[in-house]
Amino acid sequence: MRRMTRFLSVVTAIAMAAALAGCGSAGEASTESSSPSGVTLTLGDQGLLKPLVEAADALEGAPYKIKWAEFQAAPPMFAALQAGRIDTTYGGDSTTLHAMGNGSALKLVAGIQTNGSTVAIVAQKSSKVRSIDDLKGKTVAVSPAEGSLADYLLFRALKDAGLAPDDIETKYLLPAAGQAAFSSGQVEVWATVAPFTVMAENSGARVLVDGSDGRTSGLSLIAASSKNLDDPQKKAALTDVLARIQKAMVWSRAHTDEWAEALASATGMEIPLVKLVIALTPQNLIPLDTNTVSRIQTVADTMYEAKWVTRKITAASAVDAGVVKAKKTGGSDT
Repeated sequence: MRRMTRFLSVVTAIAMAAALAGCGSAGEASTESSSPSGVTLTLGDQGLLKPLVEAADALEGAPYKIKWAEFQAAPPMFAALQAGRIDTTYGGDSTTLHAMGNGSALKLVAGIQTNGSTVAIVAQKSSKVRSIDDLKGKTVAVSPAEGSLADYLLFRALKDAGLAPDDIETKYLLPAAGQAAFSSGQVEVWATVAPFTVMAENSGARVLVDGSDGRTSGLSLIAASSKNLDDPQKKAALTDVLARIQKAMVWSRAHTDEWAEALASATGMEIPLVKLVIALTPQNLIPLDTNTVSRIQTVADTMYEAKWVTRKITAASAVDAGVVKAKKTGGSDT
């Protein structure tokens, strides 16, 4: 069950690392004053990035030390980042903004673009629920928590259908518990993310709606603490380690079967399912430009409207675009 819960994060982790593989230089060369030499960098992970960089030997020769802190989900990683126990972490846009909107002093350093299709609302094949309109008066399970990406999709889908959150009853379940309840028929409708959406579809469930077509932004966000970004050496180390993850993913693209095997070993899932999730998750690292910040702001405003955050977030003031830079024209990562 613990491995199943860890696999909830596979899409975000794949998106983070594979997206980095699609970018150019992660930053300009460090000056002597901002050399990362002697720095110890602690990376928050969900059991996926560490095996990848180790398989690719991506950290060989790094002029700083790396420590790994493993978590089963994104929210506790953000709590650890806020407490100064880790130096960087990642999560879906709503999860990241939830942490920021409830007091965490974080900065956004990169955006990871997917098509949003890995988050969905599914119904049992025997259910009479055929569309979001049919949810009035129903109970909908949501994994993993309030304000998560699945909860955001549900809120948006209800609003688009002319329904309010009070028109349904929401039941929050951790991913493994949600999967068990849905598989046993105790839950009729479930809002969740891959691989659980894929598993549900494979068992005959119907997708009522997914996060594509603008229902979600499709963004995941990489964040760091403001304190670390004010430290030139820490910032240089963050820039360098992201570039090394980029190289690790170049390796993974040239060794697809090995990457799938490593990922399956890390998550405890079957290789065919891992490959399907990877295939369903097109991604691309994008700079936090004006357009991207505007889309982040839309998500932040929706979360405030839903009362998932206690304060309004101004996305533009939460961005530090100097850690990961856009690919240079004519550059190559291959």
